[in-house]
Amino acid sequence: ILPPCIKSAPRGPTDRMHAGALHTAVLCAVFGSAVSFSGGAAAFSSVHFAPSPSTFTPLVAAPAASTLSLTTSRREIPSSRGRHVAAGALRMSGFREKWQRMEKTWSNRGGLVLTQHRDNVWAAERPFMWNNIDVGCKMTLVRLSNGDLWVHSPVQLDEEMRTALSDLGGEVKHIVSPNYEHMKYAQQWFQAFPDAAAYGCPGILEKYPDVGYRLEVPCADGSMPEGWPSEVVAVFFDCEKNPFTGRPFFNEVNFLHVPSKTLLTTDTFWNYPKRDVPKGTRLWKFGMDRVYGPFYRTFMANPDVLKRVLDKLLSLDFTSILPAHGSSVGGSNDSELSMYDDQGPVFNGDVKALLRAHFASGPSA
Repeated sequence: ILPPCIKSAPRGPTDRMHAGALHTAVLCAVFGSAVSFSGGAAAFSSVHFAPSPSTFTPLVAAPAASTLSLTTSRREIPSSRGRHVAAGALRMSGFREKWQRMEKTWSNRGGLVLTQHRDNVWAAERPFMWNNIDVGCKMTLVRLSNGDLWVHSPVQLDEEMRTALSDLGGEVKHIVSPNYEHMKYAQQWFQAFPDAAAYGCPGILEKYPDVGYRLEVPCADGSMPEGWPSEVVAVFFDCEKNPFTGRPFFNEVNFLHVPSKTLLTTDTFWNYPKRDVPKGTRLWKFGMDRVYGPFYRTFMANPDVLKRVLDKLLSLDFTSILPAHGSSVGGSNDSELSMYDDQGPVFNGDVKALLRAHFASGPSA
């Protein structure tokens, strides 16, 4: 759940992430990482976080490198299990072959710029590197009923992404950073699409005043900003209090795309697969499931407020979950997105039962 690729570089307002003692505790416990302490509060030294394309190949250890500034290879390589997407999915997307421009990794099985999840919902899957571990990440792109495009947790706006946006048609009108951590490329998108509404989670205007956010969602009174699309429902996890700082760490907002019945999560729910992933990713999954998850539920989240938030979330009508980290749950139009869901079958496809278990005691698969 840490933000992505760590590398030495100058730090500016768009890439400064304040990792708190919570993550320090997790990292030290699971990975034994070197972390600097000052006055009892932990912070990473001389690093910034960036979701960066990678040449990381499934089931092969990543080469050692002094930095993790990795570039996309357009070389086609077989997927880890050699499976193919059904013809129906090809028809649904219409651009699948054209968009197959990226290297295939466990975190982007199809090697696609955009992979279709459901009607009018696409995932931009990218390697999400942390100390040579691909922990995976997704941006979600939604085509609204009026044809406008709604962007959730943006990844790098490279040439391939610009081409895919052009293929889809419509204008980018809404760009959303759902929590304090997933905002690395927000400014790049704001600058590229100056007419789009620039949204962030509550508190982000104060935390990152120079990035270009103009609106918070939801507003302080719980309402939605003027112009917000009615087909996207927001649920604010206002239950956090970092025990080391007394402030929220993520301040995350989950979103439901009503027409497709798809719930979008970022760092409140993840679904890392158990199989056909590199050893480092399996270790990361263990750390998230067995160290960070219990810490969050026990020490970070106010249980009464969390229950209220979950009651609201579970009252919504959704049949699939598209997490920023890990496999989708509940099935996708493109089989690559749901093929490696290890938790869904345990709950017989009941995505709400899966969420209840996740927040009660952690993943079962």
